[in-house]
Amino acid sequence: MKLQASPAVEPRNGWQETVVRARGEIERLLEGSPSLRPAVAATIARELPRARRFAARALRRYGEPSKVDPQTVSYAEAQVLSDWFTAPE
Repeated sequence: MKLQASPAVEPRNGWQETVVRARGEIERLLEGSPSLRPAVAATIARELPRARRFAARALRRYGEPSKVDPQTVSYAEAQVLSDWFTAPE
């Protein structure tokens, strides 16, 4: 969400690396426990409000105007689990 909402040029690469590492951890978890896969969509839905608050708080902390309202951002399971990144504006 910070990648999508923040106008900052840096540290975007670092944020992307964090997302890539987290996706790798999720991938390993799902490989080790394939029975968790059906819960992914529900987990995303449950965590979205927390992620929105985190992104909004981070933008406020650094005085960054948001390019999009984090409260309107949502991600599908395929986006979360793939190599997808929102296109920079």
